[in-house]
Amino acid sequence: MSLEKLKNKKIVFFGDSITDSNRRLNPKYPMGFGFVSMVDTDYSINHSYANITLINQGVSGDKTEELLARINQDVIELNPDVVILLIGINDIWHRYDQGLEINVKEIVDRINEVIIKIKNCGSEVIVMTPFLFPTNEHFEGLLPHLQELHKEIKKMVEYNLYASIDLYQVLSEYAKVRGNHTITLDSVHPTTFGHGIIAQEIINYLWMNN
Repeated sequence: MSLEKLKNKKIVFFGDSITDSNRRLNPKYPMGFGFVSMVDTDYSINHSYANITLINQGVSGDKTEELLARINQDVIELNPDVVILLIGINDIWHRYDQGLEINVKEIVDRINEVIIKIKNCGSEVIVMTPFLFPTNEHFEGLLPHLQELHKEIKKMVEYNLYASIDLYQVLSEYAKVRGNHTITLDSVHPTTFGHGIIAQEIINYLWMNN
């Protein structure tokens, strides 16, 4: 993808609280306070001449089921050219906390359903892999489920030739050097540093490639 191809286009960010980043609690800041806001700032400062519209449609707490329930109103009716998708961590986290069975295949099938619905409307989808970096013992138990989910999402992406950004892999490299606490303080939600890494990966993908 390149900036030239994105001129006059619309990009929607679709996901959970990591995408939302408190945007709905602060109506004056529709981009929120995380990676979407950082991407928007980079665009506004360096590339505003391209006339790209950025829209944050993240909702805190959402799982794949909720995305499917609101996909028409929050994405398809907006007629976006590109949708950047980050979802899946709540599907395993919430069920883990409730002591319920975690079926990774069903989660991946729903993610694929989201992607197909968007692509069928003519929009391009960029799939970002969910992530988890345990900062306490409780989340250590969730890590194997996340790793299985990551593996299956990668298989889906490669089989279907979907565009993707492997956030889990990228953030893992930083965590190995700097520690999990630099990426997230609660095991799931990124620090400012973590959001910055995500934003840079998106920036590199969207308008730094030729």
